[in-house]
Amino acid sequence: MAERIKETNFNTDLFRSIIPCSSNSPPWTVPLPDFDTTLKIYQKMQTNHREIYNRYQVIIESHPNFKLIFTDASKSSHGVGYAAVSDNRRISSSLPQHCSVYTGELTAIKEALNLARTTTDANFLVVTDSLSALEGMKQLYPRNCILRGIKDMLRLLYNDKKRIKFLWVPSHTGIPGNEEADKEASRAAVPSSRSVIRTPYQDLKRLIKVHITRLWQQKWNGSHSKLLAIAPDVSTRFTLPSGRRNQIIMSRLRIGHTLLTHKYIFEGTDAPVCSTCNQRLTVVHILMECPTYQNARSLNHLSNDISEVLLHQTDKLVKFIKDIDMYFNT
Repeated sequence: MAERIKETNFNTDLFRSIIPCSSNSPPWTVPLPDFDTTLKIYQKMQTNHREIYNRYQVIIESHPNFKLIFTDASKSSHGVGYAAVSDNRRISSSLPQHCSVYTGELTAIKEALNLARTTTDANFLVVTDSLSALEGMKQLYPRNCILRGIKDMLRLLYNDKKRIKFLWVPSHTGIPGNEEADKEASRAAVPSSRSVIRTPYQDLKRLIKVHITRLWQQKWNGSHSKLLAIAPDVSTRFTLPSGRRNQIIMSRLRIGHTLLTHKYIFEGTDAPVCSTCNQRLTVVHILMECPTYQNARSLNHLSNDISEVLLHQTDKLVKFIKDIDMYFNT
């Protein structure tokens, strides 16, 4: 696979940056920390931020002996930044632009746990606005290598008699520590100066997919397929009607090759001409132009856009083909 990817001129040096996906301990031996997602009950757009903040304060006051560590990540057109903030300590750095915000959020949490290991405090409350990161940490067998590293770190902290709890807060609701972590992460979202940065294979997989899709699009743009006119983007998703026969008919209409319009090739005769318009008989002419079928088009509410008809109005188009007695000539 790597050799085939190399043939597409993809920078395979990036493969060296993939984080080795291994764990230092069986996952069932890692104690699951406490997760507090109480603030999920508040809809950020419908709830006054002061009410959310007041509830947050109640939660914090119920943890008087816990040291707070805030984490966040931010993505820009230049890179991904992450940060862990606690009292006067601020840890922030950048990741390559192809990394996801999710990777940044997990990296920030891992840095927060590193920070917890290097301080003398025993109890820590890690505050994050990434619900997906917390959900990922609940997995027994995570595929993400950073998640595995976090689990290893939690085991070490547990062995050191340190207690870790996680609190989810909604972003941009005026919670001071979260806002500070967001600013630090945003400032760090710049091109990284480090030569090699370890990233999960999932981010590289996404980058390869984008690269292959771009090459595919370039090749498709230079093709002579009639399908190019109705689906110029390779990411176009086609709607299919129910029934195998209907799907065959739809595929033939989309590529412009039907029995009615192309059987002359097999018979060795001249191309068919529309008896009404005296024009070459084509799929576009039948669906869009010929006045003979205008009434059937109106009754089936077909769009005037050929792309819309062939891509999305599949059921209406099948009904139209039946109405003009072309169903078995397609």
